[in-house]
Amino acid sequence: MNKFSKLNKKKFALKLNNKKYRIGLQINSRQLYFFYKLVNNLIIDGKKDKAIDILYNVILALDFYFKNKDPFFIIDKAIRRSILVVKIKKKRIAGRVHQVPLFLKRVNQINYSLKSFVDCIRLRSEKTMVSKLLSEIKAINERDFSAVVWRKKKTLYMQAISNKFYVKYL
Repeated sequence: MNKFSKLNKKKFALKLNNKKYRIGLQINSRQLYFFYKLVNNLIIDGKKDKAIDILYNVILALDFYFKNKDPFFIIDKAIRRSILVVKIKKKRIAGRVHQVPLFLKRVNQINYSLKSFVDCIRLRSEKTMVSKLLSEIKAINERDFSAVVWRKKKTLYMQAISNKFYVKYL
């Protein structure tokens, strides 16, 4: 039994630096795990409070945009759709640098995909981080192929397929 299979739901309340973030929604343990991992990847210059503010505003905007759906479920679904199974590692062999594809374990898949998810969000052209994150989540949930995450995922898999014969060097 892994830590994602728990189905107990909790009320989500967070207190940080004398600010209370209260959301009257139910959240399960996997969604809470994704929330905190996303917060930790959004941090710039040690400003965790600002990262939580960004994600809180995104949750409120998603709650407004998708009226009948849970915003944590929408974020959870977007992250699960953008999970990467392969990672490209550069390895020097006989004076040449080869790009060797690596298959990741489940926990490493989630961590690596969340990092690449935030990196792709930062590449978007909107002004604020809230609008970037919101538009990326909307694009993933509407299966719009303009999402930067899906383009990165596609190029990564194409690289892995073209370099699959270098797996023997691991």
